[in-house]
Amino acid sequence: NLTYFFKYQIGWSYIRYFMWNFAGRQNDFMNMDGNSLKGNWESGIGFIDNARLGTPSAEIDVPNYLGKNKGKNHYYFLPLILGLIGMLFHFKQNNQDALAVLLFFLFTGVLIIIYLNVVPFQPRERDYAYVGSFYAFSIWIGMGVLGIYDFLSKRMSSTVSAGLATVIALIIPTLMAAENWDDHDRSGRFTALEVAKNYLNSCDKNAILFTNGDNDTFPLWYAQEVEGIRTDIKVVNLSLFNTPWYIDQMKRASYDAAPIPSSLEHDDYRAGERDYLAYQPRYTNNIVNVKSVINYIKTHNKEKVQTQNGTMNVHIFPAKRLKLSVNKEFAKTFVPIEYHDRIVDEIQFNINGNNVQKNKLMVLDILANFNWERPIYFANTVGRDNFMGLERYFQLEGLAYRLVPYVASTSNHWLFGKQIGEVNTDKMYDLLVNKFEWGGFKNPDLYFDETNTRMISNFRSNYSRLAESLLQKGDTAKAIETIDKCIIEFPREVKNFSYYIIPIIDLYYNVGEIEKGNKLLATMMDDCFTEINYLKEFYGVNMKDQLRNANQLLNALAQVLQKHELGDSTFTYTDEDEVYFKNKKGSKDTIDYETYRINTFIDEYLSIQ
Repeated sequence: NLTYFFKYQIGWSYIRYFMWNFAGRQNDFMNMDGNSLKGNWESGIGFIDNARLGTPSAEIDVPNYLGKNKGKNHYYFLPLILGLIGMLFHFKQNNQDALAVLLFFLFTGVLIIIYLNVVPFQPRERDYAYVGSFYAFSIWIGMGVLGIYDFLSKRMSSTVSAGLATVIALIIPTLMAAENWDDHDRSGRFTALEVAKNYLNSCDKNAILFTNGDNDTFPLWYAQEVEGIRTDIKVVNLSLFNTPWYIDQMKRASYDAAPIPSSLEHDDYRAGERDYLAYQPRYTNNIVNVKSVINYIKTHNKEKVQTQNGTMNVHIFPAKRLKLSVNKEFAKTFVPIEYHDRIVDEIQFNINGNNVQKNKLMVLDILANFNWERPIYFANTVGRDNFMGLERYFQLEGLAYRLVPYVASTSNHWLFGKQIGEVNTDKMYDLLVNKFEWGGFKNPDLYFDETNTRMISNFRSNYSRLAESLLQKGDTAKAIETIDKCIIEFPREVKNFSYYIIPIIDLYYNVGEIEKGNKLLATMMDDCFTEINYLKEFYGVNMKDQLRNANQLLNALAQVLQKHELGDSTFTYTDEDEVYFKNKKGSKDTIDYETYRINTFIDEYLSIQ
């Protein structure tokens, strides 16, 4: 317990954040497992950093996403040293005053760790929780200037010592400004607003859009509240949908959006009521109408139920297999004519698990009362657990899944397996290729941190799914345009190519764009081998997960080679060719680098394995 307290809670969850601000930072990647590649403090003094984090060989290339990270800031301990000078000077000059600052420093830093009893694997880095202590230490940094002046004034004239102390002190904020500018400059970056607009514009008029967490909800609120964009849409945050005050808000009109359709009253979902419903079968029918289930829950009191945690007095959720009647006449007003014969009389779905929480109960209440008169969408970040078994009736439109009154035709991808939702190619193409803006992602000169770039994999996936569907319909030209647009909007320089770029490589080969496919494939091969070789330098320092992920990506690249019968293992290169291409100088005679890379992949792949 003491080891955990000092090493993780104090060392990792506070001192690391403290050193980010006053010694330097390795990069801006989140790090919750303590590995030495991401999110550590790093001063810029080689022998100190290498002793802590490891020393890779000079011959080993650094992966692009690590080597060129704008979050790498080195202060060489100078702010820390100036603060310590100020602290000592402060205690020397005025004990009581310094003690007040010390208490401010401790109560907003280390003692918060004790109060919160910080647990591992937080959803994000928590450095902002201790900013008060960083302010306190900055007071001592200011005092450090006086300390330097006091030291110098005893050895030279007051004017000279004041000027020299000022110059010495100014070096430090100048260094920090120079190091921090590139990863604190947000100019030209509008991803939050543009992506929010894209979510909203994925929905038809008067829709209800279910979102999940803060990051995919707050920008939508801003777009509606401040920019006045798509105020006809009711945005419903499923995380907040567990709270009665938020449910009350959703049951009122907002902007131009009508209230959610609901039959439950405030007393039905007030605090402590129906927070948790235990599954207990109460119907003999195999499949029960959603409206009947909601009526049962409304009209029945709590019952004593035996659970894993003992006997509990809770409300009952009476059925898992549910059905929802379809208003076919109204459905025909928004379903394309060619899909009319696919409209079903009712949709059927299963609730997983042995309990239902309040947010899912409220979603079911909406389903029981909306009568298909308003479009219902789930943001594609919501996650399967919140889909509640409705995926069979999802249609992908932009960045959201629409609930439709027919069974969706889903694809079974050779790499990802069964994918959620049928792609509405006409609407998706218009949105993704013609209308959506991405807030500057295609500009590698702008700064995008991990929070921004984390979503790019989802966006690339949407483009590849659209291109696959267009290709299946025989529209090769639009398929090519779609994947070209994806590569332009989300270049490697902004977000390193990952698993989700492989379907795009596959598509380039499928549509006959061999050169584009070769270029992407060779780039991914280089990046993958570079990362594996670099990670092996740190093997044993919690690098096993990263190595496993890199090897999985390498295996997927091997599948692409096998699938498209790429590479010629019998092709031989001269020693001069080998040296030339390994230096990546471009093309030589009639053999380009991509061809060389693909032909030599298998040998290097086998050596890595």
